[in-house]
Amino acid sequence: MEYLFVIPILMFILFVLTSSGKAKSDTKSNRLQREGKYVEPDCSINDTLIDFEVKGVFYRDKDAIKRASRLFINEPLILEVEPGNLQDMNAVKVLTQDKVHIGYLPKDIASYVHYRLDKVVTCYAKSISDNDVPYVYASFIFRGKDNVLFYNRVLNDFRVREEIEERIPELKELDIFPEKQLDPLSQLLVKYPNELLVEYKYLLALRWCQKHDEVLKQIEIMASKYPSILELNDIKEIVYFTECDKKREEERLHFEKVQAMHYEAKGLFDSGNYTEALPIFLESIEQGANYQQALRFVCICYEKLGQVENIKPFCIKMKEKEWVTNHSKMQLDKFIKKYS
Repeated sequence: MEYLFVIPILMFILFVLTSSGKAKSDTKSNRLQREGKYVEPDCSINDTLIDFEVKGVFYRDKDAIKRASRLFINEPLILEVEPGNLQDMNAVKVLTQDKVHIGYLPKDIASYVHYRLDKVVTCYAKSISDNDVPYVYASFIFRGKDNVLFYNRVLNDFRVREEIEERIPELKELDIFPEKQLDPLSQLLVKYPNELLVEYKYLLALRWCQKHDEVLKQIEIMASKYPSILELNDIKEIVYFTECDKKREEERLHFEKVQAMHYEAKGLFDSGNYTEALPIFLESIEQGANYQQALRFVCICYEKLGQVENIKPFCIKMKEKEWVTNHSKMQLDKFIKKYS
């Protein structure tokens, strides 16, 4: 009979332990997602849904960290500027509804949103990690299409690009090789004249094909339609590298042109035609050929043509050039000494 008393006691203990574990599990579950008291708001493609990680949670005090760890999915948050922040003049704080400061917007987003908080419709928590100091991810909706955040979303947000490609199925059918995209993309530009993604893909194809002038012209066209697009890092990088490549291409073509002049003059020189060789040598030097031997050929041409009075002034002038090597300066000194 005594066993009859033991069994209920054991069952009670087992119930308490199970309930404790379940409560602990429920606490963790609730921290990540409580039941639908708040509903995630809809965001159309005409608005800008921005996902971000709340920065600086680790540096908040214990109470703020504890409050951050108790956030639940879709819990409303508040964005507020912090003008007294000496580290970042564009700082935007992230606060809970009960005004607990849990962190900041990332700097790249804050720099744009700081003066446009009136366009932020709603901000809410998306997910919270189960760490002692949680990683907090949140979202906010930014009204209107004409903003950097919207353009960045069109170019880089997979969900938005997928939605646009559903509407413009021709984008999915394009060849994977950019150089084969130019003609079909130019046709799509006519068909969809105000589709940023189409224009951007066309821009990338031009860039891939190294059509530098066309790239810069296309960016001008896009900037006239979407003024703030020039603030996008993607566009800034394309402009910068295109201008660098264009400059290198111009320098290469210039070098080849001057190189051809030098070899033409050398051919005339070797054939004894000093009269025609001399002006071409001088022009190639003026154009920055950087051919050290051309300096000596000019002096020899002057000698052969009986114009030795020009040799000393020419040598003195050339010695001042930064690109002239010490060896060439020694040769020039010999001519100066010879005709002084």
